[in-house]
Amino acid sequence: MQGELSRVRAIIVRLDLARLPAFRVMVAREYGECVWNGLGEAGHDLGLTPVGAAARATLGA
Repeated sequence: MQGELSRVRAIIVRLDLARLPAFRVMVAREYGECVWNGLGEAGHDLGLTPVGAAARATLGA
């Protein structure tokens, strides 16, 4: 899906892991930090948790 995050064009792909909802977000390199911070702020109250590659690997993905 294509859309906007933090006013930046993004490609968003849903990749559920072990019955947990997961998403991959792709933006232009120069906007990565801005979008990362915006997602963290917006999702804080909702319990949004970033998961790195090592943690993702333990889920069998």
